[in-house]
Amino acid sequence: MSFGPRGGPQNPAAGRFHASGNPPVGSNVRIFTDSQNRTIELTVDDKSIARVKRWVHVDLTLPYEIVGHGADRMPLLSAMQLDVPLLASVLSWLCFPSLLSHGISAEDFWELNDAGMLPAAQAAFFHEWAAFFKKPSWRVGNLVTAAVEFATQPV
Repeated sequence: MSFGPRGGPQNPAAGRFHASGNPPVGSNVRIFTDSQNRTIELTVDDKSIARVKRWVHVDLTLPYEIVGHGADRMPLLSAMQLDVPLLASVLSWLCFPSLLSHGISAEDFWELNDAGMLPAAQAAFFHEWAAFFKKPSWRVGNLVTAAVEFATQPV
C-alpha cells in the first residue's frame, strides 16, 4: 500500500461514491457502493478516529485544531472542506476495515473510481462527523455539531 505525504492515497482525485442506504439512527456508519458495485462502509467512531489520528496525524475530535503548514494553515473543519488530499486520506482510513474486507488498498480504492465519488463521500463524512459529537459522552457536542453543520451548509 502506497501513501502520500499525509498518510493517504497518492491519487485522491479519482472516484465515485453512491449512497446505497441509510444507517440506523446513531450508528455513525454510512454505506456506499463503489464503481465496482462493492459495498463500502464509512464509519466515524472512537476506533476510526484513533486510526485517522495514528496514520494521518489529525485528531477529528478537535475540529478547530489548526492544521497545515505556512500559508495553508487553517482549522481542521475548514481543511476537511478545502484540502482534497487531506480529505482523501481521512476518508480512506475511515473506510479502511471495509476496504480491507474487499481486499482493496486505500490507493486502489481511489484509482478504481471516477471523479464523482469525493463530493458524496465528503457530505457523508460531515454528516457522520456531526453525528459523532451528538453522542452523550461529548459535553460540548451540541456546540461542535452546530459548528460542523453550519460550516457544511451550501452557500
